[in-house]
Amino acid sequence: MHMGHSHSHHGHEHKEDNGSMSWRIPSLSSKRTIARLVLAAMCSISLPLMRRQSRVEVAVVCIVSLFLGAVECGKLMLSQVALQFSGVRRAWEEHQQLEDRMPQRLKEDANVKEADRVTWLGVWVNIGLSVFKLVAGIAGRSSAMVADAGHSLSDLISDGVTLYSVRLARLPPDEDHPYGHGRFEAVGAFIIAMMLIAASYGLGNHSYESFLKAIGYMKIPALGIGGNLDGGVPTSELQPTKIALVAAVISIVSKELLYRVTAKVGERLNSQVLIANAWHHRSDALSSVIAFVGIGGAMMGVPVLDSLAGLMVAGMLSLTGLQLGWESVKQLTDTAENDCIDEIGAAVGKVEGVLGFDNLRARRMGSQMLVDVRIQCDPYISATAAHQIAERTRWHVLKIVPQVSDVLVTVSGEQKPCPVVSSLPTQEKIQEVVQTTLSDFPDITQVTRTTVHYKNMVPSVDVFIQVDEKLRVEQVKRVGELAAHALSNLNDIGRAEIHLDLGSYSKAPPGYLAS
Repeated sequence: MHMGHSHSHHGHEHKEDNGSMSWRIPSLSSKRTIARLVLAAMCSISLPLMRRQSRVEVAVVCIVSLFLGAVECGKLMLSQVALQFSGVRRAWEEHQQLEDRMPQRLKEDANVKEADRVTWLGVWVNIGLSVFKLVAGIAGRSSAMVADAGHSLSDLISDGVTLYSVRLARLPPDEDHPYGHGRFEAVGAFIIAMMLIAASYGLGNHSYESFLKAIGYMKIPALGIGGNLDGGVPTSELQPTKIALVAAVISIVSKELLYRVTAKVGERLNSQVLIANAWHHRSDALSSVIAFVGIGGAMMGVPVLDSLAGLMVAGMLSLTGLQLGWESVKQLTDTAENDCIDEIGAAVGKVEGVLGFDNLRARRMGSQMLVDVRIQCDPYISATAAHQIAERTRWHVLKIVPQVSDVLVTVSGEQKPCPVVSSLPTQEKIQEVVQTTLSDFPDITQVTRTTVHYKNMVPSVDVFIQVDEKLRVEQVKRVGELAAHALSNLNDIGRAEIHLDLGSYSKAPPGYLAS
């Protein structure tokens, strides 16, 4: 039963800010493109800067820089197209209900075995390709193929590091790692990145020396060079042979097939590590395409193309290593994970009972993500009801976004929390004031419960009372109005509502509502 008087003081209020519970993710596409182009140029000029520059070296730098810039622009366009297609694919999958009767533990074991199986397949393929392309590159006098063999070797090493780091990342949380061991994947990726950069320097240096040797036999009046610079081997003996061209074709076919198999398993298991490894296979296939073009051009009488292709492969390798290393550093330093923020925010906003949210943050832990979010609920619902909304929010995000492994949800009754609330009277003090004030009313026999709310930085109370059972309804209503008025006039209370507590019974009295 509700009765009484409601009164509010003019307190400290926050104006509604339409942007306070929203989030905006700026587009970084243009900035990332510029950064990648600058990075590609730096990778290309780092080696020539260590020597005295000439017009030949400047020409090489320009060619390789333009090539790497074009590759990065193409990758950006492909990633945007892939993102659109992935959205269509997710929408289609939401309409499918595929039930798997296997227990969760058995499903996880099956997924682990499948991931290991496809990774080991890549290991054996990379072993065979590394050896075959190295032999073919040496025997076929192809700098591009030797560089491509180094790329395949880096794939082999990355497979090994991936297997080991993923096994560590699967370990459950312990006292030393309460959030799990997912960061070991980032550590492994950083090691792979450093190995790629080191390998690219060695391969680039070898290709550059071969390029200078080959360019000495060419006459290019515009660059001021020509003739045999050192009286060495004639141009015909610098041309690659067919075995190098065959090795390039085999590499392209095998690595593309390996990419498709690995990517298919990675998408089915939602494994970011496998998907990244698949794209590493695809990059090896692309480097083999470049080597194929360079070797073919050299066999047609332009041997400098082979060395130039080797420089481009080394540039791609170093660029991949720098990008992978940067992503690992961002994960290890808890850089904000903005890729899935839109999807997570949409999931939170669809939960019934959530009036708004802010402080939405995500950070990556290996192949999974940890999410923090603060939601706004009706300030007058109970604590247990707010907790239930928070739990529904947590499980809804876990269901909608598979990459998320845990969600920390905090609840706020205010749209924009303010530090002033910490200086307001405590709930215990207000309850004591209510008890003291209502003790002066002789018709109130007991104050059974006092609930304190802090809305717009002004405390308000809901008070449940019991009165003398001899009072009539009109008299009870009058007692409630007087009690609410007395409480609302206190400095510490802005609004008061009085409720009559009729008590609770586990059983109805005999004959109650009996027909």
